[in-house]
Amino acid sequence: MFLFFINILVRMSHAWDMHLFNRVFV
Repeated sequence: MFLFFINILVRMSHAWDMHLFNRVFV
């Protein structure tokens, strides 16, 4: 369960980084 929670956080943080990247460079 703990690893699953970490996986969700990693995916969310990655998606947020992609969102910021697109916002800055587009």
